[in-house]
Amino acid sequence: MSALGEIRAGASGRLGAVLVLAVLGYGLLGPWLSPWDPAGIMVPDRFAGPSWSHPFGTDQLGRDLATRGAYATRLALGLAIATVTVALAGGVGLGVACAFAPSRVARSILIGFDVLAAFPSLILALAIIAAFGPGLDRLVPIIAASLLPHFGRVARAQALGFRGSAFVEAERALGAGTARILFRHVLPNMLGPLVVLVSMDLPVVVTLEAGLSFLGLGVPPPLASLGTLLNDGYANLGRSPGPVLAAGGVLVVLTLGFTLLGEALRDAIDPRLRSLP
Repeated sequence: MSALGEIRAGASGRLGAVLVLAVLGYGLLGPWLSPWDPAGIMVPDRFAGPSWSHPFGTDQLGRDLATRGAYATRLALGLAIATVTVALAGGVGLGVACAFAPSRVARSILIGFDVLAAFPSLILALAIIAAFGPGLDRLVPIIAASLLPHFGRVARAQALGFRGSAFVEAERALGAGTARILFRHVLPNMLGPLVVLVSMDLPVVVTLEAGLSFLGLGVPPPLASLGTLLNDGYANLGRSPGPVLAAGGVLVVLTLGFTLLGEALRDAIDPRLRSLP
């Protein structure tokens, strides 16, 4: 059975896929279906409860929460995909180089991984923002730097396993160069574990962006962000729980969906891991 078939066969995999598709649909289609401006202020409608015109209610400025939540979800997903792509490309490149490079170069790369991994992602992001200042254009490289060791170590372990394998030695005997071996044999066989890691790290990036935006160090206003929605909701929790429920609900569904889907992918790629806790 293919990996996709095994995911469909498992209840957790199906649930994770449904939750991920629901969040993606909300983020992609919500702005097209909603007639409201996410930054449009309507003071007479402030703190309005859920209704047909405002399904999630409004915030302290009368802005529609369903619309702002959809734009915030789209922004969070786009930022997460861009960040994980940068971390994946950099981590795989450094990890493979670490496996095939001379020992002195490999040690230098591993020391860099250790330095980055020594700091929790949020602390590292706060330190970099303190040095260079906040801004939306800085979030991708800042968060990608914190994820780089994850992909780098997995790529290095995979590349080391393939470096001495029989098919690689056969390719070398036939005169294949290192570049051909890497792009034709090593990298395609590394995709499985890396896809699982990508699915696990996407909600991490979304949560980290929300945390930085909640602290005022991420997405700047008036752009809609899950973190700014949570911040607005926390400041006015006594008046209306709508912003907290809207942003928190998206974070819960997205994190649960990608986690279940990632675990299903892991089990489908390596069934031996199903018995692990």
